[in-house]
Amino acid sequence: MKAIYIRISTANQKTERQMRNTENEKHFIDVCSGTIPFIERPNAQKLMNDKTITEIQVEDIDRLGRNGLDVLNTIQLFTANNVNIHIERYGLDTLIDGKTNPLTDFLVGILSSLSQMQRNTILENTRQGVAIAKAKGKYKGRKRGATSPVAKYEQKYAKQILVASDMIKAGKSINQIAKDLNEVKELAINRATLTKLNEFGLLKSV
Repeated sequence: MKAIYIRISTANQKTERQMRNTENEKHFIDVCSGTIPFIERPNAQKLMNDKTITEIQVEDIDRLGRNGLDVLNTIQLFTANNVNIHIERYGLDTLIDGKTNPLTDFLVGILSSLSQMQRNTILENTRQGVAIAKAKGKYKGRKRGATSPVAKYEQKYAKQILVASDMIKAGKSINQIAKDLNEVKELAINRATLTKLNEFGLLKSV
């Protein structure tokens, strides 16, 4: 039996890109950060306990996780149980004819490390953006008496506005900003809301 494993960071993200409608496949979907260890995710646990599964398909390596060691441990766990993991983006299989694929082991190690480095970079850039904004006195907190729709959005998403504005200045798109911010729990925001902030003129590139 083949399984499709899907991980999305927030419930607002769509799963269609990672999912296929096939009667002979099971779908396991987790809504969580990639930093959550695989074995701690509710539906990942169900997948691990399903003894009918012989192959797992994931869209990309970061669906398994963003911590290199955790990703490798997850692959080793399934390999030990003769379960192949197919990484669709790269056309890689962890098992070939029931034997470990040396090339996949090598590439997975590199890709998972790069994924972890990318997340660390996003986190560091975000922290620096908040620190710079505070140092410049741009973050003043809530404004008393503000009741207009724009003011409400400005109050509720003050931190996101500061960081997103810096990202726009750096040339990033709304879609990429939404993806990056959702990697940081305290800055999580869906794309629709971020677009609304931009329409209100709250995201300033200068």
